[in-house]
Amino acid sequence: MRVVYYSGSYDINSLGATRTIDLMMVKSLVELGYEVCWVARGAQDIVECEFWDISSSRLKSFISRLINKLDRELFGKSINDIAIKEFIKYDGKFAKLINRGLVKVDSNTIVIARNGMSLESFKAAKNHGGVTVLHSQWLHPLSHKNALTSVYKKLNINSKPIPLSRTQRQLEEIAMVDKVWSISSLVFESYLEHGFQEDKIINCPLGVDLDKYKYIKSDSKSKKVSIVFVGNVNAEKGVHDLFEACYRLGCAGKEFKLVLNGALAPDFRPIFDCYKAKLASRSIEIDLCPGDPLDSYTNGTFFVLPSIHESFGLVVLEAMASGLPVIVSNKVGAKDCVIDKKNGFIFDVGNVDDLTQYMSELIDNPKMVLSMGNESYRLSKGYSWLEITKKMMEELN
Repeated sequence: MRVVYYSGSYDINSLGATRTIDLMMVKSLVELGYEVCWVARGAQDIVECEFWDISSSRLKSFISRLINKLDRELFGKSINDIAIKEFIKYDGKFAKLINRGLVKVDSNTIVIARNGMSLESFKAAKNHGGVTVLHSQWLHPLSHKNALTSVYKKLNINSKPIPLSRTQRQLEEIAMVDKVWSISSLVFESYLEHGFQEDKIINCPLGVDLDKYKYIKSDSKSKKVSIVFVGNVNAEKGVHDLFEACYRLGCAGKEFKLVLNGALAPDFRPIFDCYKAKLASRSIEIDLCPGDPLDSYTNGTFFVLPSIHESFGLVVLEAMASGLPVIVSNKVGAKDCVIDKKNGFIFDVGNVDDLTQYMSELIDNPKMVLSMGNESYRLSKGYSWLEITKKMMEELN
């Protein structure tokens, strides 16, 4: 069996879930003995397999970044509008590789590619007899759109959460593929809600790199409580609810610092600045630190992901593997990996009262932190990438 794995338009050398997921999945497929072809934007020398780098030259990349900057600053285009252009551009490159016979696809080939980024590539693969598998890294596009539209309206954010053209591309892809890879019960339910056939869905969670994320007891954990959030700092991640909970805890006299390990979204800046001032009035420090979250996990006390929607949330498993208790909303797909009140807490999305209460319990109870952290670490061992990949391929075969 041959597997062609397409990473979409994201640069695999940039930090984030795409790099981690795709690298670990490809490594595991090779280790399991499959013939693997990896098509991605960016060079790599980690996995020994057939590899096609579809990135542009440095000059073309520079010109593209310049055009994108002008589109944002002069013509008011959003990051999502620009991302669609990238989706289409690299999708076309991959499709050409298949159509020209450079990337071999036949009836013995499974093509795994990302939703929204693979319309022409799926068409090409099907024309050559390949089995097409859509990696649904988001909820069903209509569920995704509804969730974001609601929170944007609530927070008076004027930008459009998802361009219509992206939703349309996603729906076209979904209609044509042979299988959809659902990474959580939330994704599974969102597809059923919109009439997708259950027998065409493969249910398989993501894994975690157990060699990178380890349970290291740090001396700094005993000094000051560090609440860790990892991800883009924006509305869909529910950061406004986290801020409100922190403010309430500050008003109650709790002492801690908040670590936001991620990039601040431009349309979330007014909300961030407002809460930063409010939290400062309660002597609560906010550490905004984009980059590799390894140190944040190592030095953290517990982890919070209060997302309005999250198809999975790989950062939850990373935090668990690092020995942290985790607090997640019930709209985080990785809640499937959490045992409520054993290795953390699951709260109803938007319920700031419960979020505040659970955070307060962990701040006040170091023994609970230790016990739940140990359980998180134990549970994470069941999500090695090799076992997850093996499970998925068994489903496909």
